[in-house]
Amino acid sequence: MSLYPRDVSLRPLEAISSRSFTVLQFNVLADGLSGLREDKGGFILAPGSSLSWSFRSLLLLEEILRFSPDVVCLQEVDHFDDWFEPELRRHGFFGLFAPKPHSPCLFVNDKPDGCAVFFKESSFFMLSHSVLNYAQSNQVALIVDLQHKESDQYVRIACTHLKATKNASGEVLREEQAKILCASIGSGPIVVCGDFNATPDSHEYPALAYKAMRNHGFDSAYCIDGKEPEYTTWKVRSEKESKHTIDYIFYTPSTLQVLGTVNAPVEMEECALPSLRYPSDHIALIAKMQWV
Repeated sequence: MSLYPRDVSLRPLEAISSRSFTVLQFNVLADGLSGLREDKGGFILAPGSSLSWSFRSLLLLEEILRFSPDVVCLQEVDHFDDWFEPELRRHGFFGLFAPKPHSPCLFVNDKPDGCAVFFKESSFFMLSHSVLNYAQSNQVALIVDLQHKESDQYVRIACTHLKATKNASGEVLREEQAKILCASIGSGPIVVCGDFNATPDSHEYPALAYKAMRNHGFDSAYCIDGKEPEYTTWKVRSEKESKHTIDYIFYTPSTLQVLGTVNAPVEMEECALPSLRYPSDHIALIAKMQWV
């Protein structure tokens, strides 16, 4: 079966130039948190075959490549060495990986999950890279400095995955992690991709992490007229449906502008995500940008 169709929304800005590049953000759903678990990750409506790595890996690669990104930021990667790195290298990407210090995937296999950043070698040189380990936490950020080959422009890419606990104390920790990240990455053209596990608005508890990013001067690539998309993750676990926006592509609006984004799938099967038509419980976010 084919992936869900997705439309591209272009912004009313100047024409795309040689100063543009495309960024993809994607929580790919770790095999150690889904297919390898006895409960199959708790996705009670997902067809069993849709959770096997042999099935999902091919769809993940197809989704990553179908909008021709120059930079790819992934979370929950636990098949870096044996899948993502060799497969994306075949398509011209160079990859870096930062495992979580105490990955929960290690309970079911020997592959920790973590964050990965890939960039198209035909588009960028790598200037440097570093890993940020949040204090007293299992979360990480991978920071990569790139120089665009055609325009000589510079951009810093940060890929992160913040604390997942969905309560007020978890949100306070996510806010702290967001502030640590902002303090660590400096200024200039910056793109921050990640699963923040944080909604943009208050629901059961105050929304702090999203506001921390905005207060630091970042805009969200998918935010139009003050509204984020309806969802970036949509799943059914233990008969509870969760449909939230928690994944983002943040950027510095003083140095970068968004030319277009790829809309979330409109049609959705009853099982939600993952399914036979989509390989993760999160959707990939894709934004085309250019330097101001």
